Amino acid sequence: MLPRLLVKALATEPIQPWHGPAPQAPQRWLLEACLAPPDVAGRAWQQWLEQADFDQTDAASHELASLAVLRLGAAAGDGSVVQRCRGLQRRAWVVSQLGLEVAAQVAAGCRDRGETMLARGDLAMSLLGVSFMGRPWPVRGLSFGAAPGGNSLAKDPGVVVGESVAGDLLRNGRLLIECRRSPRPLWKHALPAPEAWEGLRVPSMGWLLADQVTRNWCWEPPGRLRWVLELIESLKQAPDPEALADGIVLAASQLGSLAALRAAIDDLATLSGSQALEPLGRKLRGLHLSRRSRWRLAAVTAAPTSLERRGLRLLDQLRTRLGP
Repeated sequence: MLPRLLVKALATEPIQPWHGPAPQAPQRWLLEACLAPPDVAGRAWQQWLEQADFDQTDAASHELASLAVLRLGAAAGDGSVVQRCRGLQRRAWVVSQLGLEVAAQVAAGCRDRGETMLARGDLAMSLLGVSFMGRPWPVRGLSFGAAPGGNSLAKDPGVVVGESVAGDLLRNGRLLIECRRSPRPLWKHALPAPEAWEGLRVPSMGWLLADQVTRNWCWEPPGRLRWVLELIESLKQAPDPEALADGIVLAASQLGSLAALRAAIDDLATLSGSQALEPLGRKLRGLHLSRRSRWRLAAVTAAPTSLERRGLRLLDQLRTRLGP
């Protein structure tokens, strides 16, 4: 018996990481389970369940599956995969609460030093109040942007976190924290964080969403695929979706990511439940994309080791030196 189990274990293929930028067919079913009308969402969920091997599924799909179960409720069923997804939901909630505790201590550390840092990613989305099924998006990790003039906490924001459960989670590597240089336009258009988070600034919603697309529409996205839901839900919940779409397009143009934004919207517009993207798609279809922006998009969406990516990076560097 033991040799047979050993052979089976050795024969199991390792989990293959997902490479972007576009979601693959199983991930599109999960996105539709989160977004589409109930009957379409239920069918998409069943399609995914029929082909899913949960133990061999990538982390992006694990997260989407847990959100799909939250959205579908009892319609998701009660099998082992659903139970594991609910376990992921509980874990995400606990990590999120501890992450917010750490972020509050970082904000206090900035305040005490008379400095400020930019909240990005999950933390910024949480502070701006966008929700999914009436719940705040869980904070999976903490991403900060250093001020243009530098920050004393930039090298290790977690140094101000005291002894606590949250501190232990951070020091054990179960909660990731980073601080990196942010594009200057993000700082220029950042807003003060709510009073309880004094010491931090937050990008406006249009800039945050444009930044999310810029960072994730690439070969190896850092944020998995939840950003797709964040983009669509933000447009759904916006008081003025047209104005938000204008803000996203303006921000993407200043970040040099219009080509990435248009490619992402063209791909995602085929999802059932993505009608909220229509204002963005309409505004992007009439825009001219420079050759340089197309080069940049091709460079970040190609495999890192490909000759195409290396060549496109070289062309972009030469173009930068030569000027427009």
